Amino acid sequence: EELDMALTYLNKGIGVPEWNDRIFIHPNPTSADINISGVPNGTAYNLYDVTGRIIESGKLSSDTISLLNMPDGVYYLELSGEGFSVRRKIVKVH
Repeated sequence: EELDMALTYLNKGIGVPEWNDRIFIHPNPTSADINISGVPNGTAYNLYDVTGRIIESGKLSSDTISLLNMPDGVYYLELSGEGFSVRRKIVKVH
């Protein structure tokens, strides 16, 4: 199973939504910003480099995360909230 499509349910109860089908992250690859839809404001996020080191974290206050000042490469964006945790591969190019 590929890391960029991994989905972990946190078993908060019956009827956990299919978060993987609801969350859209685009453009990917990107040269500047990524747009995120399908999650509420306040969703926690961690941005990891390929070594697994967290390089940015916080709570979404808008639907955009800027990668403009990040070096080109592969990153992993983890989004988590009530009943879900999703990790996606993001590619940053010039």
